[in-house]
Amino acid sequence: MNPRLLPLLFLLGRPFSPLYSGVMRLRPWAYRKGYLETKALPRPVISIGNITLGGTGKTPLVMAVAEWFKRQGLRVAVVTRGYGGSIGKGPVLVSKGEGAVISPHKAGDEPVMMAERMYGIPVVAGSDRFNAGLFAIQELDAQIILLDDGFQHLALKRDIDILLLSARRLFGTGKVFPGGDLREPLSAISRAAAIVITDSQIFGPDQIEACRQMLDVLAPERPVFFSQTKTKAIRDLNPSTPVFAFCGIGSPEAFFEMCAETWTEIRGKKAFRDHHVYTLRDINEIATEALKAGASCVVTTAKDAVKVTGIWSKATAREGKILPLMVFEIEAAPEPELFDFIKSQLPPLTEVGASYFTG
Repeated sequence: MNPRLLPLLFLLGRPFSPLYSGVMRLRPWAYRKGYLETKALPRPVISIGNITLGGTGKTPLVMAVAEWFKRQGLRVAVVTRGYGGSIGKGPVLVSKGEGAVISPHKAGDEPVMMAERMYGIPVVAGSDRFNAGLFAIQELDAQIILLDDGFQHLALKRDIDILLLSARRLFGTGKVFPGGDLREPLSAISRAAAIVITDSQIFGPDQIEACRQMLDVLAPERPVFFSQTKTKAIRDLNPSTPVFAFCGIGSPEAFFEMCAETWTEIRGKKAFRDHHVYTLRDINEIATEALKAGASCVVTTAKDAVKVTGIWSKATAREGKILPLMVFEIEAAPEPELFDFIKSQLPPLTEVGASYFTG
């Protein structure tokens, strides 16, 4: 979908927002009252999710938290829906912690990207997150379940609910879908155990304080943490290299801004919808535009790279010149206090295991 059309679509959908908003207010109430079933896994579950449509830097933070658990000597598994894949309810093993064993077409791009970047951390996908978590526990001996994009998945009980807001677009349009990009009314923020502001490197001290004050009104007494997004240097690519950037992610503007901060010459850019499935035609068009613009290489995200690497050389070879495809990797750097908070909400980490619910 063309991002330029979103304001018009939101405008057309605005009359229906109150109805959708009402439904999303009723869901948590129905789960609390037991009208809708919530299942519990026999291991701690930490959910990381968001309240807006589009990107909030969720995947990098999921990986950062998973790596932290691994450093504590715990067996953590990431459980994700596998959006954009064809696996359905699952569960499907994406990785045992040694790289992806399934394609992005089946598992979705984000699960495969996480599987390729996290060594020693299994990834399981499926829309039925309870069964996916049970699989991770029974088959992979996971001690901790890290639920990716789980804020609205109330069918699975969680021990810690972490909500992400992007510093670039805190509350999005401020209106609930389909009249805006909020998945739920802003009152849902109070459901979180903690709030993390991603991309916080763009905030100054005054903005950080203003953000804290706003969230203290919406979610009193909830701890707020800040997480910076850091870029990993690309070897053999200096800042003056003319590049062409493309992506298919929820927040393409953030990616293009980071590219502009890294290279002085951005010869062109192209955005596709989130989770876009690339065809050879798409790759040919990207290669043609990049060559015409005089770029020396093409840059994309790690999420997109898992879907295009295999066909890139075929497309560029047709142009008579092969442009290198470079992967622009980012990582989340949350405040250490976030990990202190997580640790404080769980039983002693050395006791997390088979006896978790035995008291």
